[in-house]
Amino acid sequence: IFDMRAIKLLFLVTLIILALIGCNRDDAEADDNAVIELATVCLDELCGYVNSQGQWQIPPKFRAADPFSKEGLAKVIVKDGSFKSGSYLPSHGPPLSYMAYAGSMGLIDTNGNFLLPPNFGAIKSFSKNGLAAVKMNDPESEGRGSGFGRSYKWGYASTTGQLVVEARFDAVGDFSDDGLAAAQVNGRWGFIDSSGQWVIHPQFDYVKPFLSSGLALAREYKYEEPESKWHRSRSVGKLGFIDASGQWVVAPVFDRVNDFFDTGLAVAVVNDKSGMINTWFLYTSPSP
Repeated sequence: IFDMRAIKLLFLVTLIILALIGCNRDDAEADDNAVIELATVCLDELCGYVNSQGQWQIPPKFRAADPFSKEGLAKVIVKDGSFKSGSYLPSHGPPLSYMAYAGSMGLIDTNGNFLLPPNFGAIKSFSKNGLAAVKMNDPESEGRGSGFGRSYKWGYASTTGQLVVEARFDAVGDFSDDGLAAAQVNGRWGFIDSSGQWVIHPQFDYVKPFLSSGLALAREYKYEEPESKWHRSRSVGKLGFIDASGQWVVAPVFDRVNDFFDTGLAVAVVNDKSGMINTWFLYTSPSP
């Protein structure tokens, strides 16, 4: 009698070996510091990693496992995660119930060692300053659970696993080259530095990272009253551009501003009329 599980594993590993051998073989041989090619393999609901010889580099012990990045790091979820249920108020309609997995996520190297221990609900990519946004995994907190991000706060951790910026934000962005990251508390956005201090206090409904011109797109925090108790307030704020002190340099008059093209131009909309703005924020003639 054949062991179907063993046959399945052998077949899967053979395919992986063939794929890994053909990927960047010359580059790996030329660079002694090249990241080891590893592939994710899941058996009996547990995942691990095999190398190009079909051997287990990291035995299957994770509930979920991402592919390794070019830096040789991978996000994994350990088996002992828990579920949390409750209810929440959607944008429209009555309250809804939910069940969300509160898995413990960590970050490992190619030897399976945890650089970030599995204590987080989510981990973003590391920025150039060596910090990654992390969502604290607290199943006892009140709210809608990790799948909805309501009851879990965000902070920043280093590659050593140290929580450098306390997890006290409702939402965050990655750090840009200017050393600033967007952060939100109580529904309002501002910008923080790598120590977690506010550089621009939270006062906007929406922000984007600063451009090379030193200005950032922001939406003023302004809401209209909801139509009923089953509806949420709707933002009616306009978009403009702020400087590094949070002051409006280009007044908030735009209804929408698209991302800038390589040409330095972007589509902007005012009162349902489209036009173009450049990186100096001069508004050209709108279309009729």
